[in-house]
Amino acid sequence: MGKAASVTFLIFFLLPSLATAHQMAKDLRKYDEGTVYIIMHEYDKAISYFNKAIEINSDNGVAYTGRGEAYLRKGTYDQAIADLTKATELDPKPAKAYGLRGEAYFNKRQYDRALVDLTKSVELDPQQAMVYGVRGEAYFRQGQDDQAIADLTKSIELDPRQTTVYGIRGETYFRQGQDDQALADFTKVLELNPGTIEAYGFRGLIYLRKGQYDLTIADANKAIEFEPRWAWAYYLRGQAYLGKSQHDQAIADANKAIELNPQYADAYALKALVYEEMKRKKEAIEAYRAFIKYASSQDTTRIKEAKKKIAELEK
Repeated sequence: MGKAASVTFLIFFLLPSLATAHQMAKDLRKYDEGTVYIIMHEYDKAISYFNKAIEINSDNGVAYTGRGEAYLRKGTYDQAIADLTKATELDPKPAKAYGLRGEAYFNKRQYDRALVDLTKSVELDPQQAMVYGVRGEAYFRQGQDDQAIADLTKSIELDPRQTTVYGIRGETYFRQGQDDQALADFTKVLELNPGTIEAYGFRGLIYLRKGQYDLTIADANKAIEFEPRWAWAYYLRGQAYLGKSQHDQAIADANKAIELNPQYADAYALKALVYEEMKRKKEAIEAYRAFIKYASSQDTTRIKEAKKKIAELEK
């Protein structure tokens, strides 16, 4: 083959490759720009760039994954599922697409479908902390506590700075009555993010169950400091004051909870217990009646007990 022929041969065979490479470079730039906008929480801009990447190459599974993630973070779950389904068909490494689609199903409370996708995702790539975390929460929502704890623990092993995952595991331990483990997890949440008021609430409730009333009060104070309109925090602190027989403070907290939520049945129940302990029968009866008025109709056991208390106090 002569030199001219060789050049022609190379041009003939290389030009398509160069064109493909150029297209891939353009495609990659659009994908990278879309990914940056996801990180910046500018999801509409991200979607726009992924649209362009898909226009350049309609078989770009990675771009469908990216756009699906943008839709997911935006909260448009059906669009996310459609894109991520396409991504599972086109993306040569679909672990992320399965994980994100599982998260979308989770957010739609379709936990069985979520578990299928999340399990497929970790089978393909077992190093995904986020996926174990979401699957753990899905198990938690379904009441499968042992599986939840196993997944949440694995997620923490892979990424030990996940505030949310510690919190969910803490809730799981709390539901199981494993107070010491729950206490450790909520303390870790507050170490990572001291402004997590729910962790103060759960930890304060554990201290209450342990009879450590001063610690309950301290955590309730912190919760109120961060969110002064959280009625439940006043109710929690009021219970601790009752445990310490500090009746005036308990009544003050119950009243504050009722001020913030006038139909707060539990706060009326707290007032009734305090007044009963103070031998103030009239106020106790009024509080029990208010509890019955605002309590859920399904709370039959406590309603029955309140009626019994009223009958005893009226004697």
